[in-house]
Amino acid sequence: MPKATERELSLFFALSSPLRVSIFQCLQKGELSVKAISEQLDLKHSRISQELHILREVKLVTSRTEGRHHYYKIRTVGLKPILKWLDQFDGE
Repeated sequence: MPKATERELSLFFALSSPLRVSIFQCLQKGELSVKAISEQLDLKHSRISQELHILREVKLVTSRTEGRHHYYKIRTVGLKPILKWLDQFDGE
């Protein structure tokens, strides 16, 4: 049985929250500001920022700052460890 590494477990944890998955889905269309995400999900900026912090810590998203606004986008390479781990189950 394939054993998950700490990196893989941290990615699974980050994606175990329905809210973080919703944020990740918002970002599928491209870069968005915290304000835009909070408006789409009808949640406070602070709540969205907390969840984005977790996604950024595990390198699933990247961020940039422009003035007072923070923008986030998906870092697709961040998903590779999970995809590689799941690939071990192909055909089992």
